[in-house]
Amino acid sequence: MSLFNFKYCRTLFLLLAAISILIFPSEGKSELIIRTHGHFTVAPFVHGFNKSEDVYPGYRSEFISYVDLFNYRSTVFNILTGNTTMIDRYSGQMKMDRIRYLLAPGLRYEYGVHLLKFTLNHECIHNISRPEYRGSTWWNSFQLGFGSRGSYYLYLPAKYAKTDKVFLKRIDYQVNAGLFIPANSTIFTGQNHEYKQEFYYLLRYQLGMYKKAAFFTSFRHHIWFKKSGWYDEQIEITINVMQKGIRSYSGFFYSYRIKDTFNLDSSEGLGSVGLKILF
Repeated sequence: MSLFNFKYCRTLFLLLAAISILIFPSEGKSELIIRTHGHFTVAPFVHGFNKSEDVYPGYRSEFISYVDLFNYRSTVFNILTGNTTMIDRYSGQMKMDRIRYLLAPGLRYEYGVHLLKFTLNHECIHNISRPEYRGSTWWNSFQLGFGSRGSYYLYLPAKYAKTDKVFLKRIDYQVNAGLFIPANSTIFTGQNHEYKQEFYYLLRYQLGMYKKAAFFTSFRHHIWFKKSGWYDEQIEITINVMQKGIRSYSGFFYSYRIKDTFNLDSSEGLGSVGLKILF
């Protein structure tokens, strides 16, 4: 193992050890849980593009799945997998544009209405219908996050489970920061990017319930800091109307990307209306 890889493995071990010491309570129990949850969306773009162009945005689909593996003293060990697919329209036909994959083992510590999470994040972006002259782009990063439960889809159905015809008028939040491993064109580091750190937060306004319909809106701001001193950012708002089920929710959403300079996966100025399923 090279000195470079040893340094980052040692850093990861020390971070995990420090988090474990800080968050594990002195008493508790452990159990194997194997529980799956996540969300799926599919949405056509409805405005923000010019149809007279030969190629313009068509659809965006996202699938995110968490598998909770093991619970030890209020700390849940899990693994996150997901992908985002972009489809273009070309002369009346659909054309695959790019796919973005996500694989992230991690842990979260739950206490009261809040949680703390740590993740080892791996993401990869592949162009499908366009050439990749330098190959695909991927990165590995360490992420640390904190927030209230209502800002995470895992806990969102529970917030509306016992309510009916009521205004919640509550704001939930999460704040996250990440440290990228420098891209040295290896599977352990990454390639074709120049990012150093990232910071993103999400605010979710829980409007309330009417019969079995849940209403909430979200505001998300994501910043990637570069080695050059510049940065990329995304700013997005989303409006959701969901139908409450026994264990899952389904419904419609409108999303608008106010600003997006993240050129690896940019949708600046585009609005979409689509279907969302929480499971």
